[in-house]
Amino acid sequence: MTEWVAPFNAAFIAAGLDELARAVGEVDQERYAASATAGYACLAKKGLTKQGGLSGYYFTTSGTWQYLGQINDSFIAGRGLSRCSETQRNEYAAIATRMALYMTDKAQQADGHVRRAWHDPAGAAPAGVPLFPEWNVHPDRVVEKIFMRGQAWALFGLAGTCRLLQGQYSAQAMQIRERTAGLAGYIMRVQRANGSWLYSQKQEGLGECVKGTAALALALAEYAAVSGDCSVVPGISKALGYLEQCSAGSIVPPSLATLPMDRSEEGGIIYYRNRPMVCAYAGALELLARVRLQELEGTA
Repeated sequence: MTEWVAPFNAAFIAAGLDELARAVGEVDQERYAASATAGYACLAKKGLTKQGGLSGYYFTTSGTWQYLGQINDSFIAGRGLSRCSETQRNEYAAIATRMALYMTDKAQQADGHVRRAWHDPAGAAPAGVPLFPEWNVHPDRVVEKIFMRGQAWALFGLAGTCRLLQGQYSAQAMQIRERTAGLAGYIMRVQRANGSWLYSQKQEGLGECVKGTAALALALAEYAAVSGDCSVVPGISKALGYLEQCSAGSIVPPSLATLPMDRSEEGGIIYYRNRPMVCAYAGALELLARVRLQELEGTA
């Protein structure tokens, strides 16, 4: 696969670098902060079309931008932009608003969930090979499924946009809050009795997804923090209970024993697999969700 850079990931990673800049000593602080600023700018100034969609992916080997299609992972950009400096707040709030409205207009369904992907090259970079092979035959659609981890990325971004819009009550701001609540409501309705979420809501045979459950738990916690909607807190607690039951335990080295193990049969655009897998980033998301839950319970 040709190496490419996704601008929405640049904003997501920048949010982490921003947190590091605030946590480390003065020696590294400036470097991390500068990298975070560059990551936000990559999305805000290069990564979006005028409509608010993803303009393309940057291919490092050729030094060019290409459009591969829209994907619901892109929603997460709002989370990164919401970590911007106060001097950038108004500019990035306008950008995040444009993106949130575009993405929800295109992807959000009547029940609140957001669909996986779509093809919309208007105003985008020159077209490249589509992210999904189905676009070669049906460029206006892909096979529908409800990718639950994608719902987490969308909620992260919409909650971030709501954070940027705090104190604003324009029609657009109210619409974004309503759509964010609609997505959170859908997520809560499809949570399983054991606290987990499926990998794909329309493909039960692929099983429960540890990565998706951890991501959704943290996304719901960030949504609750910005919205004040504490009705999701029991669902977060149930999800964390499920993840604790999924700890890898004695079948892995002790350093990995507390990490959750995913046994879902995940089929993604990168690979297909059917074997248990210890998930480091699920463990990181779970840890953050536990911290956020404690904060929510402390302010309840």
